Amino acid sequence: MNRTFKMNSLGDGYRALVIGASGALGTAFCELLNEDPRCSAVRELGRNSVPGLDLEKPDSIPRAAAELAEEAPYQLILNAAGLLHRDDIKPEKSYSAIEADALQAIFQVNTLGPALVLRHFLPLLDPRGAMAVLSAKVGSIGDNRFGWLVCLSRLQGSVEHVD
Repeated sequence: MNRTFKMNSLGDGYRALVIGASGALGTAFCELLNEDPRCSAVRELGRNSVPGLDLEKPDSIPRAAAELAEEAPYQLILNAAGLLHRDDIKPEKSYSAIEADALQAIFQVNTLGPALVLRHFLPLLDPRGAMAVLSAKVGSIGDNRFGWLVCLSRLQGSVEHVD
């Protein structure tokens, strides 16, 4: 199916902000939004953007929001940032594999980071706009029937209850 993606509910000329734009989900959303003829601009934020936003560096969140305040309002703000694993953090398959540093990093990115994004970026949202914080099914309590991704499954519920 090769239909054109359109966010009809946001109206013509809407502006979008994607946080975590360099990740797989963020990149895919940016591509779809850039293809939407109703979208007039897509602002992409991530660790290497200008301004930079790194959820492991909480001070970068209010700094980025302050720098984008002049561009506001956005009709769509999407937080697609998240951390499952990287070179120094491996998905744990049992409680004996939990490492404090890994747990802190995962919690910072997947729970505290989204809460701070809400705090600092909601003021940049158009009153009729929409803001979404994505969380992955991988590691969710309902998807963790095999008992792996112990840390992520515990934190998944945390981000889903930040409101």
